[in-house]
Amino acid sequence: MSAFLSRAPVFIVGILAITSMYFLFFMTKSPPKNGENAQYACGVSNGISKANKGQDKIGVGVEAGYVEFPWQAYIEIQMKSGTSYTCGGSLISDQWILTSAQCLKTNTEGDQIVEVWVTLGMHNYKTANDLNRRTFELDITNSFFFHPDYSETLDADIALIKLPSVVTFSRYVRPVCLADWKEIDYVGEQVTIAGWGSTFKDQWEYFPNDAVLYKMRATVMSKSYCSDSFGDIEDSVLCTKGNGLGRSGACIISNYDLGSPLIFKRSNGKWRQIGILSLAKDCNKKPSILYTRVSFYAPWIKHTMTHSSGSHSFSFLSPTLISINFIMIYLKNLTSKV
Repeated sequence: MSAFLSRAPVFIVGILAITSMYFLFFMTKSPPKNGENAQYACGVSNGISKANKGQDKIGVGVEAGYVEFPWQAYIEIQMKSGTSYTCGGSLISDQWILTSAQCLKTNTEGDQIVEVWVTLGMHNYKTANDLNRRTFELDITNSFFFHPDYSETLDADIALIKLPSVVTFSRYVRPVCLADWKEIDYVGEQVTIAGWGSTFKDQWEYFPNDAVLYKMRATVMSKSYCSDSFGDIEDSVLCTKGNGLGRSGACIISNYDLGSPLIFKRSNGKWRQIGILSLAKDCNKKPSILYTRVSFYAPWIKHTMTHSSGSHSFSFLSPTLISINFIMIYLKNLTSKV
């Protein structure tokens, strides 16, 4: 018995190694291979239309090029009462949309969401025969993921939507790159926000055949400026200055565009999403817009996507615990026989 116990450490290490290798090679699934999607890098836009070159100024909205931002998502929500509304969002992987939590939660007492559609690859929402467009109808029971700290005071105003199937990327449907937790604060940098909101509702008479995506450049402001506009704010948000009037007299970016991505163009030409539209002030009074800071919630985004995707990722901890449990039972039985 003593001879066996002296060799127990070697025995234990051997069992751990064998069990771990077994789990690694036989009990885990390889990540899905999508050769078509692999060739499409994130953050690559489709350029700028010649007609709008030189017109894209701070606070001045211009028509975006045809599916210029192939990650831009158009979200339609139908309520039980019969009312409907729209929001924005962004494609961040082949099955995930990033948006505002406000977009998917209603404050109307007694009302509830009954249907939600997400459309990608769209430029004009009135054009039904756009071959590049793809619309997904969501299962509202298990498609939405809200940050646990979200509140109606706009804390943690961030949500994820899991699409019912994997998206095949193309020139007109591809993801945006995401800011990570180590990002700079971007104060003083010029950024871009886009949305369809300025063409909605009673403004249709001004845009009868031109219900297209509009974009606008803005400047990221300091925390003190943002606090003057929105009250005391946390590091989890950022704001921009600049939001003008469109041809219709409506603000270029409005609360119809909640969830739309605030993007920054890096020196390599790729776009990175740094914010999620959370609140747009009346541009006639103070042209400021508030966003959820993506970098602050990058760990939550990654964790949610990883643990809600059915992935069987390998963990050394699980086989280790199984091995230890097996060894303890074995030693206990062996001791009881002595």
